[in-house]
Parts: sequence; C-alpha cells; structure tokens
Amino acid sequence: PSAAKMFGYTQEELCQLGVKDIHPPDSLEMVFEEFEAQLKGERNFAYALPCLTREQKIIYANVSASKLSTSEGDFSVGFFTDVTVQREAERALLESEEKFRNLMEQSPLAVQISWPDGSINRTNEAFRKLWGLTKEEISELHEKYNTRQDKQLKRLGIMPLIEKAFKGEEIFLPEILYDTQETLENLDFNDPKGNKHWIKTHLYPIKDQHNQIINIVHIEEDITEKKQAENRITEYQQRLRDLATELTLAEEKQRRIVASDLHDDVGQLLASSRLEIAALSGKMEKQEILNKMKSISSGLLQAIQATRNAIFEL
Repeated sequence: PSAAKMFGYTQEELCQLGVKDIHPPDSLEMVFEEFEAQLKGERNFAYALPCLTREQKIIYANVSASKLSTSEGDFSVGFFTDVTVQREAERALLESEEKFRNLMEQSPLAVQISWPDGSINRTNEAFRKLWGLTKEEISELHEKYNTRQDKQLKRLGIMPLIEKAFKGEEIFLPEILYDTQETLENLDFNDPKGNKHWIKTHLYPIKDQHNQIINIVHIEEDITEKKQAENRITEYQQRLRDLATELTLAEEKQRRIVASDLHDDVGQLLASSRLEIAALSGKMEKQEILNKMKSISSGLLQAIQATRNAIFEL
C-alpha cells in the first residue's frame, strides 16, 4: 500500500508495471546500473533516484535493493523512501548558498564574516584587494587575525562600538583611517605590505532560530578617494576665501590710491584754478587777464585729464 500511494497507483495497477514504467526514460541507464551494482553487493544504497508517478510527475526516492531467494525462485526487493521534500529543501539551500556566495564574491564592498569570538569565518575578493594580500597571505590572515583583538582598533578608540555588534546590535562605525600594514606587522607577517585607507564600516549580527549569534558581518567601504576629493574641495574653498580676502585688500588699496590721486592732482588743480579766478580783478590789464585765463584753462585741462585717468583706473 505504501508503494502504491507513493507512485499514485492502486496495488493491482502497480503490479502490472515494470522498472521502466516508474523511472524517467533519461534516467533508466543510471537506474539499471545502480540496481545491478546493489544486487551484486557492490553498493548498498542509492540516493535520490528520480521516479515517475502515475501523473508523470518526477519524485525522488532513496532506494536500497537486494536479492531474495525463496522456494519459488529469486526475487529482487527494493525499499523506496520518498525524499522529494528533503531534496527540494536541499536544492533550495544549495541555490541559496550559491546566491549568497555570488553576492558576496561579486560585491564591490569588502565583506568579512566573523565568528562570535572575533576570528574570521570568511572574506570576499574585495576584502583581499583592500588589504593588498595574495590568496596565500589572505589564508594566513584568516588564521591569525581577530577583530576583537585588533590593537589598531583599540588605539583608535572604536573597540567599544565593535563589541556592541558582537553583543547583538547593528553598528555603523565612524569613518577611520586604517593602516593595514600596521596590523600585518602586529600579526608578525613576513614582509608586511599594506596601505592606509579611509574606511566606512557597517556591522550587524546574524542569529539562529534560537536568537543566538552565529556570525558577525562586517561591510567595509573604501572611501579614500571620497576623502581625498573632500580634502581637495576644502583646500579649494580655503583658496577661494584667501582670494576673496586678497581681492578685498586690493580693492581697498586701489580705492586709497584713487582717493590720493584725486586729492593730490584733481583737488589741487581745481583749488589752484579757483584761487586764480578769485584773483581776477577789473583793474587788471587785458593781457594780464588773458594770461590768467590761459593759466586757469590749462589747470582745468590737467584736472580733466587727471579725472579721466582716475575713471580709467576705476
């Protein structure tokens, strides 16, 4: 009855069928090879053989086959266990793991996954490039490095925040300038080579169904270029402020020069001309008056020229 129920037939219908009827055509070669090996005693168990139900739906079964000798003759006995649900769950898990692996490896951000004690579980390619290590060296880092024992992070004063992540909180660390070479030297690497990078880090815990922390994920973004751009902008802004100050001083200096020119040239010429006009008298001889007027005209002409020069300077 269990076999009939599994394949969707009645017992009478199932007894009229052969092996070819309950397995997909493209799997028959594998099925016969498996049965033959088990009947010879070469193997004891077949995992997830594809089977066909009455509705031509593929299911999967673990199968164990053996020979049975009776007075009526020799028989082969097959024990079928339906593992379709388990197999689909395993396939979904494998697909999920593959997606996770692809997401992690193809991420442009450096990813480090730590165990609860702070040691490294795994890292991605972006993390290796951030540290500037070879594949052999990254394996050594996995063995030696522990986030919770990082001397540089302690010196930078952010270890208390990191500890919060290991206690179950989601944490965004302040931007820090991290020197990978310093850490590699602390870990006694041979010929440690590294660079300083501005890093922006996000940490969050991964918990199981019992709310127990099983991993800590570190997402690290290299913001060195961004910081350098910000520094350049700050420098440009300072230069603009300096230029504005210089411009203000230059304008003030120029105003003083123009004021001095107007006072010394135009002002003196006009004052002199006014005095000469005031000195004119009806008692003067005609020639003397003409000479005075000529002098006044010359002074006014010089004042006009000086005024034009001042306007040009402005």
